[in-house]
Formats: sequence, C-alpha cells, structure tokens
Amino acid sequence: MDAALPAPSPRADSLWLLLLAPAIWLSHFLTCYITVALACGRWSPGAGAAAPQTAIAVYTVVAVGAIAWCVRLGLRLRGDGAPLTQLDDDTPGSRRHFLAVATLLLALLSLVGALFVASATVLVPVCV
Repeated sequence: MDAALPAPSPRADSLWLLLLAPAIWLSHFLTCYITVALACGRWSPGAGAAAPQTAIAVYTVVAVGAIAWCVRLGLRLRGDGAPLTQLDDDTPGSRRHFLAVATLLLALLSLVGALFVASATVLVPVCV
C-alpha cells in the first residue's frame, strides 16, 4: 500500500452512503403518496385540500435538507477534485473517489426526483 495515501475510513468505502439519498427519495415518495391516498380516501374530504399539501411541503423540506446533506457529503468525500476520467485504476484511492462521485450523482438525481414528486401537488389538485 502506498504510504502517501491515507488509510481508508469505513465511511468513505461504505456502500450505505451510496444508497442513502435514493432511500430518502423513496421514503419521501411513499409518504407523499400515502398521505394523499389517506386524505382523499379515508379521511373526510371536508377537511380541506390544504392539509395534504401542507404535509407534503413539510416532507419535501425535510427530504431536500437530508438529500442536500448527502450531496455535501459526496462533495467532501470526493476531496481532491481529481478528474472523472481517472476512475479506472484499481487502487483504494480510486475506489473511494468512484464511490464519492457515484454518491454525489445519485444524491443529485434523488434531489431532482423529490422535487418532481412535490411538484405534482402544486400542478395537480390533490383530491379531484
């Protein structure tokens, strides 16, 4: 092992970090759609259409904050800013760099996905 490379930390090589942002997006998706389903089906329609939209706004703020933290973590783990073309070496540093870039890209995709889910309540009436 090269003496210039720092010892790999368990956090930098973890696949759980790679899956954290999509898991947040999934939980946001499910809570939004379950909230709308319960508000339009089970709960009384007279409760008002603003209640599900307010809940979804709160869910979205929490999810966007958590996913933004994942983006920041991916940027921090990427560290040295090496170009993306140098990810094909079979070294621990290259592996960490690849996982950091993949974490960053999945977090950005999850951020866009969470915003698209929330935009459905803005563009379409909740209970038709």
